[in-house]
Amino acid sequence: MSVGAPDLQRDFGVDYTATALALFVVPTLVGAIVEPPLLVLADRGHRKAFVCGGLAAMGLASVAAGLSPWFFGFAIALTVWFVANGLSVGVAQALVVDDAEDSPEQPMLQWVLAGTLGDLAAPALCAGLGAIGFGWRGAFVASGVAVCAYALVLATQRFPEANDDDDEPSLRDAVRRALSNRRLLLWLGGSWLCVMLDELFVVFGSLHLREALGADLATRSLVLAVDVAGGLVGLAVARRHLTSAPPSRTLAASAAICLASYAAWMAAPTIELSVGFAFVLGAAAAPLYPLAHAQAFRALPGEPGLVQAAGVIFTPLDLALPLVLGALADAFGPLAALAVLALQPLLLLVLAGTAAVPPRAAVEVRDERGPRPPR
Repeated sequence: MSVGAPDLQRDFGVDYTATALALFVVPTLVGAIVEPPLLVLADRGHRKAFVCGGLAAMGLASVAAGLSPWFFGFAIALTVWFVANGLSVGVAQALVVDDAEDSPEQPMLQWVLAGTLGDLAAPALCAGLGAIGFGWRGAFVASGVAVCAYALVLATQRFPEANDDDDEPSLRDAVRRALSNRRLLLWLGGSWLCVMLDELFVVFGSLHLREALGADLATRSLVLAVDVAGGLVGLAVARRHLTSAPPSRTLAASAAICLASYAAWMAAPTIELSVGFAFVLGAAAAPLYPLAHAQAFRALPGEPGLVQAAGVIFTPLDLALPLVLGALADAFGPLAALAVLALQPLLLLVLAGTAAVPPRAAVEVRDERGPRPPR
């Protein structure tokens, strides 16, 4: 989607503000309102309908966006796509974590590993479609058809049942309980921090490479590709490390290495050093989100949908942070904005010191809520 932004802006004849509103701001705000109650409901049953229905809605919205002759229609379709994506992916992630009983770290690492591979494949797919003359519209339609087909295949599979206890609290009470859980909020905040060394790093890191080292587009792409490649290695190493060390130690080690390598990357005087430090940075940064988010699931065991819904409280920060970083970059240069992003590994290192809830404690909390339903 982001790759095709310049082309769709040109085709519709809209300005940068309208493009940003359609691609990011409006979908994010609508998703923050619509998704949380649906994610909580998914904890109580019909998870298959939420996942498969969400995927089908994603596919249809993608086709509609690709075929729309008007920008307003495109914006509506994109908003539907965003909400459906958040719902289907959120419930699917909750299913994977819930099925892992008391060890959510491994499935979260596997989840992010699969997502990273998808991030690598998506630009290549767009480039291939562009090479045969499809353009951004063809990419939207083709991906929409593929997602609809996948939804149909997934609908034939058996899904684990959610807890359909008649004594479940109301949605309002459930959300209130989640928002009063201090440990949950701390780890959701830790999960949110991981937006920093993701796309924000790509944007401001690219600016820094251009201005400080004179890197051209190909060189900047190489540095960022090496960062992603490092992430694949880091996720694999973290999975192995978890077999012999507690999650808090793995998180602390990753955060410490990430902080040191990030400082070294910012100070690198040559492209060669920048490439080397980018690999280490990617390897250390990639496990931070899955490990931190796994601790959020531990803080509220047995209710992964509610955990996902509670994360919406950080949506205002999602919208504000790019503006703050942009203002800093305008005033003091990209390096100032990049320095703020160091808060991600620094604060996660502090959080890791609080230690994750041990498996026995997680089981005791779940036992207070009663036995798990049969699968």
